[in-house]
Amino acid sequence: MQILNKVTAEHRYPFKIFVVQNDVIQTVAQVAKLDSNLLNIEIIKFYKSLFRSKDQGYIMMIIEKNLFYPVMHIFR
Repeated sequence: MQILNKVTAEHRYPFKIFVVQNDVIQTVAQVAKLDSNLLNIEIIKFYKSLFRSKDQGYIMMIIEKNLFYPVMHIFR
C-alpha cells in the first residue's frame, strides 16, 4: 500500500493507465473489508493521494463504481 501511495504522488499519468487497466481502486476497496487497523490507515492514505492528485478520472471512477463506501465504513 505504501508503494501505491508513493507511485500515485510521483508518476501520475503512467500510474493512471495502470489503475484503470488493473482495477487497482476496486482491489483496494475490497481490502478494506479485512478490518485491519494498519491496512485501513494505508487505504485512507491511498484515497487521500488519489484526491490530492486532483485527477477527474480517479474521482469519476470512484463515484461511478461506488468505491468510496468502504472508506466511509472504515471511519464508522
